[in-house]
Amino acid sequence: MLAQGEQQLHDLLAGVKLPAATRLGTGTLTALTAAQRQAYLSDLAGLTRLRRESEANPLVALLVDAAVAHIKADLEVVESAERRLAGLAEQAPGVMLVESEHGQVG
Repeated sequence: MLAQGEQQLHDLLAGVKLPAATRLGTGTLTALTAAQRQAYLSDLAGLTRLRRESEANPLVALLVDAAVAHIKADLEVVESAERRLAGLAEQAPGVMLVESEHGQVG
């Protein structure tokens, strides 16, 4: 799970990468949204483990619930972006980005 500053940077880069990916074609947009989706799902899995481990602490449970809600909203934005930007990506020439060994597309 990312620290708050890292999460803000991560969100900012995702907000920049998605529109930029439309200029590189459908494959790039698909690869980028898939990588972003996987990162968010990984964060959700970590939060689920944390929730189970800290059931007895209501403050931690509240914070985890807030983080889960935030990540679910981020997932919805990724899904929406993929749907809404697909038409723009189809008009692009199509350059495929590759995924790094760390699971990042770039």
